[in-house]
Amino acid sequence: MKNQIDNTYADEKIKEEKLQEYTQGMVRELKRTSFIKLFADTLKDYMPKYNELKHFNPAKVAGAFLEANNL
Repeated sequence: MKNQIDNTYADEKIKEEKLQEYTQGMVRELKRTSFIKLFADTLKDYMPKYNELKHFNPAKVAGAFLEANNL
């Protein structure tokens, strides 16, 4: 998932520790491997815009993903 997040923001330079923070936050919120895999495949639809990352809320992102996929 970390690589997909990095690729999503390829035009911007995100620090390694921030990439880990975003990834770990999403894994913690999604909990199940099947949800994590599905999210990683579609994360471009749910991750905030680059300028909104300073207010990144993994619970909000995970909630939107789970709701949209009826999980």
